[in-house]
Amino acid sequence: MPTAATYAADQSSGGWAVLEAALERNSVEDVMGWVAGAAEVQRLAAFTELTSYVRRNKEQPSWWHPRKPAVLALAGIGCAPDARRATAAVFAHGAWRKGTYVLPAESAVTVLRARPITWLPELAAGVVAGLDARPWDEWPLADALVREAGLPVPAEPSFAIGWWRHVHRGEHAHQALADDPWRPVLLPLVLRHEGFGEALARNGARIEDTLRRLAAADPAAAGVVRSGCRIRLLLGGTPTAVRPYVRLHDAIPADTGDLAAGLTDYLSLLHSPHSTVAGLAQRALCAADEAGLLELDTLRDVAATMLARDEKKLRQTQQVWLRAAARRRPAHRAELLALPDPPTAAEQPQPQPAPAPHVPALHRVGTVAELAEEVAALLHGDLTPVTMERVMAGLVTVAAGDRTAAARALGPVVARQQDWLNPLRDMDQTLIWCALAVMGGSPQLAAKARPAVADAQRRTQAGGPLAPLHPHGDFTPAWLLQHRLAEIAAHGPAAPVPVLLATPTEANGHLDPAELAGRLARYEQAGHEPWPTDLAQALLRLPRSADPAAAAAAGRLRSPAGIALARRLRDGHPDPVATRVVQAPNLWGVGPAARGVVALAPPADAGPVERRLFTLIPPQRVCRQPSGDPATWAAMMPSHRDAVAAWLLPNIEGRGMAVLLPMLAEMSGPIGPALPLAVAYALAAGHAVDRAAVVDALLGFDAALDRAAVGREFGWLGAAGLVKAKRAATALGDAARAGAVAGVWELCRAALPELLRAESPLPGVADVVEVACRCAVALGVRGPIAAVDAAAARGGSSRVVVEARRLAAALAP
Repeated sequence: MPTAATYAADQSSGGWAVLEAALERNSVEDVMGWVAGAAEVQRLAAFTELTSYVRRNKEQPSWWHPRKPAVLALAGIGCAPDARRATAAVFAHGAWRKGTYVLPAESAVTVLRARPITWLPELAAGVVAGLDARPWDEWPLADALVREAGLPVPAEPSFAIGWWRHVHRGEHAHQALADDPWRPVLLPLVLRHEGFGEALARNGARIEDTLRRLAAADPAAAGVVRSGCRIRLLLGGTPTAVRPYVRLHDAIPADTGDLAAGLTDYLSLLHSPHSTVAGLAQRALCAADEAGLLELDTLRDVAATMLARDEKKLRQTQQVWLRAAARRRPAHRAELLALPDPPTAAEQPQPQPAPAPHVPALHRVGTVAELAEEVAALLHGDLTPVTMERVMAGLVTVAAGDRTAAARALGPVVARQQDWLNPLRDMDQTLIWCALAVMGGSPQLAAKARPAVADAQRRTQAGGPLAPLHPHGDFTPAWLLQHRLAEIAAHGPAAPVPVLLATPTEANGHLDPAELAGRLARYEQAGHEPWPTDLAQALLRLPRSADPAAAAAAGRLRSPAGIALARRLRDGHPDPVATRVVQAPNLWGVGPAARGVVALAPPADAGPVERRLFTLIPPQRVCRQPSGDPATWAAMMPSHRDAVAAWLLPNIEGRGMAVLLPMLAEMSGPIGPALPLAVAYALAAGHAVDRAAVVDALLGFDAALDRAAVGREFGWLGAAGLVKAKRAATALGDAARAGAVAGVWELCRAALPELLRAESPLPGVADVVEVACRCAVALGVRGPIAAVDAAAARGGSSRVVVEARRLAAALAP
């Protein structure tokens, strides 16, 4: 590779023009050569020219090149007059974005060595402070600058995780860690970094092997690793997030000193909601007790905590521990052996009133600065309905009102995300970018968006409302959002409107009828025609009831849109016809043996957009269906929650899909077969976050949700082995403890006949019967259930039979 000295002689005679030519060639080597050959006064003068150069060209798409960010950053640190501006130059041009060449650390150090500067330590500190949370590409530069400046190791989490990725790459990572002088400072920070947890989940075996070897070579490192795991586990998280740390902790052997140092942490971890974490703490405290580190009072407290937990395995382990502890403490043998005896009266869940739902209002964007913040969040992945609606409304009102200011604020942000313009890969991202470029970008960006916008218009004209805007993929409710974005991009400049009709007034998607009547009145006064999809979405967002003043205001409107609003408020929403369907197993034997879904058919009075949204014909066999963001679907149809649930059902078992259910509890509309079936599936979801969501849903739904219908669906699913009843029992127990005792009892009562029908019920059924018994005792209900009595009459002492006998006794008159 050519060095700076190679170019110094050729470049030394030129000023800014020579550096500009090097930048135009996107040549790192030529920029290095120019800096090496220039006098310091030339470098400082060139910095002003460099700033103007970037300002002139940054809006020109043809100017951008994958090497451009690296050469700009190199020129910036080679010409900057102080550390602050040199630091800004390092990060200003996105040199670490995917798809760009990384600024080589050795090149940056070479350029800085050529300059007579005194602020290298400040630059190094500034670069370290500016590192991303996952600084995979920029860490080598920060490391090189810290070493060149002679600074002590930075105790910064982002620097630490970059260091870890670097030292853990080689074949002998454990030796590299053992020899690295920075390990004592950085390794504790690494263990607490979320990026380390992600790496541990993906590549746990290799990391565990590395740290186990390190611990064998350095006992002090073993204490650091186990301490770091404890600290991370104390922070909590989802089961998926904490499980890798449990494995790592158990993979590192502990000595007496480590157990003594961690006693307080382990005592706190006993109360973790995750059985794996509580089990880890239990094992560590048992080892500490065997080593003589536990006081008798502490042992009593541990026993009380663990024997009160729901997990049978943890209770059994505690009983074994207490028997061993009794042998070691003869003077307290009788007391310790008596601790496992259950209390005479178990605490039962108590009914609590359901919390009143609170739906926050949706606040609209009022200034260009606010719009820029929302757009930045959107382009960085915040695609939630609230952000999307605020951005769309802001483009039509705020950006359209001051296009110059909007282009100045939004243009650079939109220009940096031109990779979103890719209709073949992601139509949602493409149309978001097109709407932003047309309404808030420069003329050059708008020109780039026009072909995709024109294609969307052609497809809409040819196919009608909610026609496919791309050649691939099946219909989903998300197409409604695509058509709204296409309308903004197509009609925003040519046929502007004062305000979007469909922007909701509540965060759950509902639109106040009086507000919509006022917007349509503004349209009539100004002579504007509503955009078709915008109007259809606005009507879909109306609540099921309206006050008489809003209906009267709508009745005074004379435009076709106003008449449509008045008719909707008078006649109500059209509702789809929902039919429960059971899909057969697929031909390849993959997936469940059956799946319950719901078909939708539109009513006769449905409009064109509603007709598409209310048409759902599930395949005869189990298969994956088009998915999307369920929160977006709910915000589109806030008064048709059963229809939203029907669209959700084919993917209800996917991670995070059940999070929609608490949102539906805040919405309106009749409940048909889809919602009870969706709740029944979610009770036994494979992920804790989904089971927590269904508990919130059971608490949030009013009497409109028939708990018995949910129970019948759950009984069918559990008896057929389509869901795991044990998971559902955990969720039902949580809901009962939270106050939904009556609802849980009603659900269990309806489910038990199916669950207990088999001679040998599936695993987990006994846990459901146990939850039902607790609820029955708490409510004081009486009256036999034939299926429970039949199960109680069976011979044997299986847990199902035992729990059925307890429930039958509780229900006896």
